[in-house]
Amino acid sequence: MIDPADGKPVTAPWLAPDAASLAVLARGVGPVWPAVRHDPGLVLLLLRFDQFSNHHDLESLCRGSLPLLFARRMLQREPVGMPDLYAPRVAERRAIAATCEHLAGVVRYPHPDRAWCLGLLATIPYIRTIARRWHLPAWLSEVVGNLDLPFRDISELVTDTRLFALARLAIARVQGRSPDAADEEAAGLRLDEIDYTPPVMSAAWSDPYAQPLLRPLLEMAVENRRIRATSQVENLEREIAHLHAAIRKRAETEAESLRLAKLSALAEFAAGAGHEINNPLAVISGEAQYILSHKEDWLASDEEESSHESLGKIIAQTKRIHGILRELMQFARPAAPRLAATDLVALVREVAAGQAVAFDPPTGAVTVRIDADQVKTALGCLVKNSLEAIAKGGWVRLSVSVGQRVEIHVEDSGPGPRPEQVPHLFDPFYCGRSAGRGKGFGLSVAWRLAQQQGGDVVYTPRAGQPTRFTMVLPRADETALAA
Repeated sequence: MIDPADGKPVTAPWLAPDAASLAVLARGVGPVWPAVRHDPGLVLLLLRFDQFSNHHDLESLCRGSLPLLFARRMLQREPVGMPDLYAPRVAERRAIAATCEHLAGVVRYPHPDRAWCLGLLATIPYIRTIARRWHLPAWLSEVVGNLDLPFRDISELVTDTRLFALARLAIARVQGRSPDAADEEAAGLRLDEIDYTPPVMSAAWSDPYAQPLLRPLLEMAVENRRIRATSQVENLEREIAHLHAAIRKRAETEAESLRLAKLSALAEFAAGAGHEINNPLAVISGEAQYILSHKEDWLASDEEESSHESLGKIIAQTKRIHGILRELMQFARPAAPRLAATDLVALVREVAAGQAVAFDPPTGAVTVRIDADQVKTALGCLVKNSLEAIAKGGWVRLSVSVGQRVEIHVEDSGPGPRPEQVPHLFDPFYCGRSAGRGKGFGLSVAWRLAQQQGGDVVYTPRAGQPTRFTMVLPRADETALAA
């Protein structure tokens, strides 16, 4: 608006919307935005509160309380509404809005509501000042502030250049002017190829100050939305409280489940370890007592053979305990791997020869970056596990396959683990295993050492086929091998 006294722009505190639009906004029944979007005053009222919304969509703005609060307050003051916002050019503005929205649909612009709002507000004479002082959204302020500039001059001033071009083309179509070729190129369409006539819309405006029931309606609507918002907040707070309680309960339940699982694993470990270590200790104790009880007989008869045999058993069982403890430390705290380029085929062949089992080598060399000693130990554990499982006349076979990863397969003719045993195959000292398959630490150590290489040991049941354990090792690229 221009002040006739000095010709300077003046911005009113608001531009009063149509009374019927305010009533629709207050009732809030059904989709509100389609029913009020033809009203430039109400569109301005909504957009000035976009900065306070988390949703930034116009239907959500219609449902908010801030526009109603502001309208109620302004209707309590002296009238400052501007009927010239509507007559005589509001019909043209609505035609521009409809055209801009249609062009946006033709080029599949992602924000058709923005195109509508821009078309509705772009030709208001004082819109540039309003946009700046009312802090309207940037997508609107940038365009309306530069609509009088040619397209070639706005690249540094306008972020959404396509929306700028659509607005200028819509204005040119409705006002009967020739479109700018640069605008058509930026929008991605030719205006003369668009067959579209905007609908004719009424230019009526009803003064909200002249409607005595409008202010009580707005007050009631504000209070209803406040109550509804309070109720929603309380419901959300209750839901959050329930959610937190559920999370705490689940955490407590999971903590208890984890504690019980740890205790169960520890009990299983203790039972298995106790069984494995008690066996040689029982032999040691028995042999020591036997030596002690026959000491005088041996001295008198000068018979040393029996005493030597018993002492040999004691030494053997002591070594057995030492081996168990060594495996325990190897599982619990394995040494850091010393990775180096290794000929895997030669390594597997050496293990196969040492255990007297078959090896089906692959074609060509397979070089990996591993700790050779740890992999040799792990593979030896897997082979020993298979040897203990096969019956007389059974067989064990090794093979290597290379794909996205390197796999060493250890197959045997023995019975595979039962389904209930599979989850515990790599648990140290698991007592539920079938006799002869991986007692003690064999599979556990193999798995642990494979993990040290960045690999794994897996068992996959295969109905009707040989039992297979697979050691998986990562493939090393040329750079890693050269390191």
